Amino acid sequence: MPMGDYYNIPWIISLVARANPKSILDIGVGDGTYGFLIRQYLDIAAERWDKNEWIVKIDGIEVFENYRNPIWDYFYNQVQVCDVRSIVNDLPRYDVILMADVIEHFSKADGKSLLNNLMGKGKLVIISTPNKPYPQSMILANSFEEHLSSWSKSDFDGFHALSIKLKDCNVYAISSDEKTLESLKVNKLPRLTLRKNNSLTKLTNRVLRKVKSFFR
Repeated sequence: MPMGDYYNIPWIISLVARANPKSILDIGVGDGTYGFLIRQYLDIAAERWDKNEWIVKIDGIEVFENYRNPIWDYFYNQVQVCDVRSIVNDLPRYDVILMADVIEHFSKADGKSLLNNLMGKGKLVIISTPNKPYPQSMILANSFEEHLSSWSKSDFDGFHALSIKLKDCNVYAISSDEKTLESLKVNKLPRLTLRKNNSLTKLTNRVLRKVKSFFR
């Protein structure tokens, strides 16, 4: 789906905020959920309300042109419409590269090859993906929405990785530099369940409603 997964959002935003990046690449932009939220917490929360004051670079890549909407144009510096595999070798370096609910749309071989290439392009790579087989076919006339692989913690054993196990998905923070991951563990992320943290659930719902309001 072109939207961010409900369970992943607070964890991914927390990891990004802890990394305090000046440049971010969002692979698989979809409707722009993460560009919107990252901009809120890294620029607007610092009282840089005017777009001309923003200091964080947020670029995106999306393979499906029909997902284009006003969020792309406003909250991202630029969004390229293409298959990331076709340009990965030409990408500049970013502080954080985000692939939220994306890697399962590649075959295991293609996904690992892409990840290896991205490790040379990003100080930190954040991935979310279902933690069990999750069949999915074409959605919204987008054949790229099909799930082609299933990923587990062992698939990232060749990297320095911090993993967060959620209800249906796992979130991984991956880096070639172990010190980068250690900095994310300061005041360790809590073990969140929706039933034990209703305030965060309500906050997430409010943010999602604000995102959806852009389409009205």
